[in-house]
Amino acid sequence: MEFGDSGAVFVFGGKPGTPLLKFAEGNALTIVIEDGQLKVSTLIRDKSGQVVAELVKNEWKVNRNQTWDRNYSKNALEVKDNTGDIVLQIKLVEDKVQFQAKIYDSSGRGVAIGKVLGPEGWGGGIERIEPNRPVLINIKPMFKYPSDLHLGELADE
Repeated sequence: MEFGDSGAVFVFGGKPGTPLLKFAEGNALTIVIEDGQLKVSTLIRDKSGQVVAELVKNEWKVNRNQTWDRNYSKNALEVKDNTGDIVLQIKLVEDKVQFQAKIYDSSGRGVAIGKVLGPEGWGGGIERIEPNRPVLINIKPMFKYPSDLHLGELADE
């Protein structure tokens, strides 16, 4: 797993189909590749800790009271929250998965994982998220929105 396209790599040594990451309250992120297609399973919470969606192998269960959006293609998936912030971005590139996310628990605490600019250039980073504290990792959208008008369309470079 690569932190975005930073070149920083995290190696997963678990069995295929087991959670890549486990975090607060039994939440987990599972990424599998079936027939060359990226499939993701996870519970998605907003910054206040409310469940807004659940993914089970790319099948969505969405909290209709939230105004989130998502866009995807055969090899990529992205979730945008109600403030316009990208909170999940996963892309299959050859033999690796590029991953960035802002993952929250029910209290609004969590972690941000992604590409960061450091003193020696781009790299990967993991940042602890606390309520009412700015998050430094900013995930650039890879797709155009709204998805109902731009399904599968990549953002202009």
